[in-house]
Amino acid sequence: CWRDPTQAACEPWRVRWESRPLHSPAQPPAPGSWARRLPGPKGWQAGAITAITSSLLIIGWNKDGKLCLGAYHLPDLKPAWMSAAEPAWAAFLGTTNVSPDESWAIVGNRRVDLKTGEEHLIAPRWTTLAISDDYAWGSDGHAVLTCTKGGTIWPARTDAPTPANTILVSGGINGKALVT
Repeated sequence: CWRDPTQAACEPWRVRWESRPLHSPAQPPAPGSWARRLPGPKGWQAGAITAITSSLLIIGWNKDGKLCLGAYHLPDLKPAWMSAAEPAWAAFLGTTNVSPDESWAIVGNRRVDLKTGEEHLIAPRWTTLAISDDYAWGSDGHAVLTCTKGGTIWPARTDAPTPANTILVSGGINGKALVT
């Protein structure tokens, strides 16, 4: 996050879009040059950026051990949706996998509809291995499971493969998977 030199603390809910080469050194913007303050739930603190798609910036909002996601249209940053608040939900770039068509994402152990913000728990110990337009593959700690975009989980059987002996699906489109 950028820190306004006139403020004592970093304010991650203030966003400033810049056009600058990626290799240039990061420099804080001039005081007073913030683009806008992102509106969030009253009394909640902005957390990390959770995902960026071609049309949305998604931020995690935190309060009392709960988290909700807020989506903002790009480039104008107008609010798109706010998800329900959930306890003990980790949401930041490292926990997020977005489908290639950007219609849904897996954030931690929850699937999120990127058009509406509706989210649902997949499995308590879910760890995503890969995601396509229609499916996500992940481990529950014992076996590889499949979660459909609609939320159906194909349960592991006793002879289900483990993450160590499973081909990794690195992406997909139109119901087909790219296997590496």
